[in-house]
Formats: sequence, structure tokens, C-alpha cells
Amino acid sequence: MKHRAFSLLEVVIALVVLGILGSFTFVSVNGISKRIARQKLESDVDTVNRAVGSYLAMGGSLKDAQTPAEVIARLKRTTSAADARRTTGLSSSFVDARLGVVLSPDQRGVIWDANRARLMLDGAGTGAVAKFVLDDSLAEVSPVEETRSRTVSFAKESSWIWDYQDRAPTAAPTTTEISVVSEADAGPTSHPAASPAPTFTQLLSPPTFSVPSGTYGISRFDLPVSLTNPNPSGSSKIVYAIDYGDWQDYTSPISVQPGTILSAQTVSTQGDWRDSRKQDQEYRAEPSALTAPRIEPNYPTFGMFYHREVEVSLENPNPAALSRLEYRLQGGDWRPYANPFLLSRTDFNNGANIEARAVPIDSPYYLDSPLASRMIPVDSFGAAGETAGQFSNAEGSARMVTSLDQGTTGGLFAWGEVLPTQDPAYTDQSRLAFTGAEFSEIAPGMSFQIGALSYFNGTIRSGTGADRIDLTIQLDLTINGILFRPDFTFSFDLINTVNTSDAWASADYVRIVDPLASQSLVVNDYEYQFEIEFGRSTSDGFAIFDEFHVLENAAASAEIFGTLVEIGRLPL
Repeated sequence: MKHRAFSLLEVVIALVVLGILGSFTFVSVNGISKRIARQKLESDVDTVNRAVGSYLAMGGSLKDAQTPAEVIARLKRTTSAADARRTTGLSSSFVDARLGVVLSPDQRGVIWDANRARLMLDGAGTGAVAKFVLDDSLAEVSPVEETRSRTVSFAKESSWIWDYQDRAPTAAPTTTEISVVSEADAGPTSHPAASPAPTFTQLLSPPTFSVPSGTYGISRFDLPVSLTNPNPSGSSKIVYAIDYGDWQDYTSPISVQPGTILSAQTVSTQGDWRDSRKQDQEYRAEPSALTAPRIEPNYPTFGMFYHREVEVSLENPNPAALSRLEYRLQGGDWRPYANPFLLSRTDFNNGANIEARAVPIDSPYYLDSPLASRMIPVDSFGAAGETAGQFSNAEGSARMVTSLDQGTTGGLFAWGEVLPTQDPAYTDQSRLAFTGAEFSEIAPGMSFQIGALSYFNGTIRSGTGADRIDLTIQLDLTINGILFRPDFTFSFDLINTVNTSDAWASADYVRIVDPLASQSLVVNDYEYQFEIEFGRSTSDGFAIFDEFHVLENAAASAEIFGTLVEIGRLPL
């Protein structure tokens, strides 16, 4: 009867393989440093090489494998179910089914050395691997079965635990003759030559770094690092490598960029010395804010008549390859800055507020700069003066009665034929009067009071009233020390309403025909129009923009406001 059991050899081999499988770990952390990534890669290569050794010991074959990916594919294979029953060792795969590779874009990395039957670091060739990864999708792929060549297997035919076969000796035993020589015949004794005295070599000290490994402000980069040889003169030279690249002879300080791993070693130039150990130093950068840009207008203010347009330039004190500039006006949206831009006084009556900042270009080491700001104020218009007003050009029916003859003017205008004095409805004529006002510190677009209009709404005979009257407003205007005396004429409609029981609906009123004067004011080649509107009124009247209503047989007064509106520069 056959009894199958695990021998001590089988148990030991199985434990070793399980240990190899258990040791295969992969770390996937975004932003891992180059030094940690290198250590991980070395550990992964060592783990796979141990799996290769076990695979070959268990009868596996890597004869045709040429790349690390092909080697890993072989290690994932399993033996068939029939062979597994006779297998003395591990019959399953030797690596995690999820194990995959990321190929190196420059074909430099981990390669397969078929002569040594192992993976090698820092090689070059087709199929070179940059790193090993765990891919869950690979676990769904069914393993390939293979037949492995075993030196020992469980018995298949015999009753013993192992398969074996007895066979007869190939020939009968024979005697062997040995010739001996006596000591006397051997001649004088010769002593062997003395061995040369052993030579001892000394271990070189590694180079010293002028800047130790660590984190530094980004402003210090590119960081100059000097290497010093502490060994006796002529015994050695310094070599260095950046980011595990090719070794180079050290001759002058090295400019180190953020995130660089600088490796250095002293190598012997004489036989009495051994190369020093390699030293790795990593230089990391701490992010910092960019420097705020400078805002440079070609004029500090918007002029009233000169340099009304201001050209604004932004200066970037940071490296152009690492940053770009943005700006915004009056707290609006950010705009990219490429070239100087123009600002016009007409667009910024109260001044222009400019903000600018520097922003990094695809760099983890720089942050947005603080905001730079600049206010470009508007030069004062410097206008002050006073007003007066004259009525003229009354219009009405043929029976119209007014206080002004045709072609005359006056500061008061009355109209209509009064009723007999004994009539209970007797009142004075209806009348208008304009009272001027003084003003100062005005600017284009600013509304300012130019006077008041008084209106008495009397009872007059039908058909004797006026329908329209002109009011010419005279300005004595001083602008930046220069005196201007423009006249602006406005027409007013005099509207009589039908009297009803509703007092306000029966109120007669004055209406501004066109609030914009037909005349304009020109100052230093810039044209200004003048417009008016009603303001507040006293209790027996009410005013809305271009209308002033007064109750029957009552008097009221309303403010009149004016505004100078800039049209623009006259064509040359």
C-alpha cells in the first residue's frame, strides 16, 4: 500500500516559497520621493529574484525568457493537476497573480540577465521595467499550466514513497596497483617558497557635502553644493551622480534642483585604498509665495484736459519661465497680462483701482503672490460759479396776455387775464420766477443745484394764458482758473388741467420740453452738454424729473439741478 507524506525537504522548500510570496509588497503613494522609490524598486527586484531561484529549484524553466515581463509570466504558471499529485514541492505560482510591470519610456531600468538567471538593476534594453505594480484586473486571468522537470517525485508505480529502479553493477570489481618510493630514494627534501606577505588596503572616507540633505526655501534653488575629499592627496577622486544617473568626475560645485538626489563617492586611484561607501543626499524645496508684481502707470492721475488716457505696465520680478501675471480693474474678473493696457478717464469717473498678482506656471514649489494694488485718481474738474435765469419767447393764442412783450426778457414771467376784483375767484396772474444759486467742486457727470423755480398757479380767463416759455440759464463758470460764461436755453410747456374735485389731478403744471440744452460747452477741445431736471418741491407742489405740479390758487417752489455731460474730444 502506498502512503504519501511530506518529507522534511518538501516542508522547508514550501515554507521558503510561501515566505517569498508573503514578502511581495508594493507601495503606491502619490508624490513618493525618488529615494524611497529607489529603495522599493531594489526590494522588489530582490523579491522577484528569490522567487526565480525557487521556481528553478522546483523544475521550472526560463530558457526562452528575454524580458522581466516574460519572467513574471512564467512565475505565475502552475503545474497540472496530475503532476501536482506527484510534485514534492510547490505546484502553484511563485508570485502574486496581480503582479505587473510598468515599462520604462527610455528603455533604462530593470532588465533580465539570462546568463545569471536574475533581474538586474540599472540596465538598458528592450522591455526594461521602471517599476512593479499590483493590478487587480490581472487576478481575473486564469493561470497557465505547465510541466516541470523534477529530480525527485512521488512514486507512481512502486510501493515505495519514491520512484526508483534496481540495476546490476556495470563491471566486476578489479584491483588497482599503487607504486611507492622509499624516502631514501626520493632525494633531498625541498622546502616550498615562502608566500608573499598579505597586503592590506584602507577604506576611503566618503566625500563631505557643503549643504546637508534637507528641505530649503525654493528661493535658494538652484542650490550650489560643493564636495570635499577628506582623504590624503592623490589617493582618490570624487565622483557623483544625480538621481541615480551616470557617474561623473567632480570638478566644481553642482547646481541642484528641487527634489534632486545627489549621490557621491570617493574612488581609489591607488592600490592601497578601497573605494568609499556611497552617500546619497536628497534636497527638497519648501513652497513659497511669488513676489508681487509692480504696477507702473505712465501718469499718476487722469488729467482733466491732458493725459486723459493712462498706459499701465506690469513688471514681473519673478522668473518668466515659472510665473505669469494677471490683473483686474475695480475688483472685476482676473485677466491675463501680456502687454501694457490703456485706461481712459471717461471710463473711470471716480478713478481706476488696479490689482495685479503673479501666479505659478505648473510648479509645486511656488504659490500665488500677494496682491499688488494701485489707484489712479481723477484730477479735479475744479469748477465753481453761480447761475442766473431769464424768461423769453412766450407762446400762446392770439388772446394771450403776458408780462413780457415780444423780444423782451425778464427774471419773472406772468400770464393770463385776471378776473374782476369783485369776482369770488379773483387771483393774481399765474407766474414763474427763477432764482439762481452758487456751486463749487463740480465735475462732469455730477448733478449740482443751479437754482429754484417758483410757480404761482392763479385763476385766469380762459384763452388768455401762455402755452410755452423759454428759460435761458446763464452760468458764470470757472474751471481750473479759467472763466466760462455759457448760456443754455430750455423750453417749458405751461399745461392747464380741467378742475375736478381731485385737487392734485386739477393741479396745473410746468413740463420741461427737452431736458438737454441745444447749446454745448467746449473746454480745451473737449465738448460738454448741459441737462437739467427738477428736484424736491415745497408742500403745495410736487416734482418728478421733468414736471412740476402746483395746486390751484397756490404757490410752490422746486429745485432745479444741472449736469455737465462730457461728449468727447472735438475732431481735429
